[in-house]
Amino acid sequence: MKKLKPVDLAEIEPLVKDATWVRRQGIENALPPTVSVPAEKLYHVTVSGSLEQPRHETKHGQTGDVVAAWEVFRFDPQDAPAVNTEHYFVIRDGNRGWLFGPYNTVDPAHWLEDVPAGYDDCEVLMSKRKG
Repeated sequence: MKKLKPVDLAEIEPLVKDATWVRRQGIENALPPTVSVPAEKLYHVTVSGSLEQPRHETKHGQTGDVVAAWEVFRFDPQDAPAVNTEHYFVIRDGNRGWLFGPYNTVDPAHWLEDVPAGYDDCEVLMSKRKG
């Protein structure tokens, strides 16, 4: 079992700003809370969810109200194929959130040649540049 990571739901609210589960894309600004990926390996991130309309699901042995889910694509030219994907999700428990992931070994699409079609054609999350 993966270690539970507490998440402040206010941190993910900007990523899931409406109740429609629309997929959005970004880079560092779209990563799940507490997840870091070296800049040279971070290739693409998509996120969807809703705090107002969670989906009651069972994912990877965890059951609850899923309020956000991510696909994090990493790039490493030494791997073949060079892109791999990890799945994360947050289950809400009352006013708290719990981050689960990364999950990758059960998905046959873990190793990819590129980001799947449709994942790169969604709303872009913007963030202000620091400094």
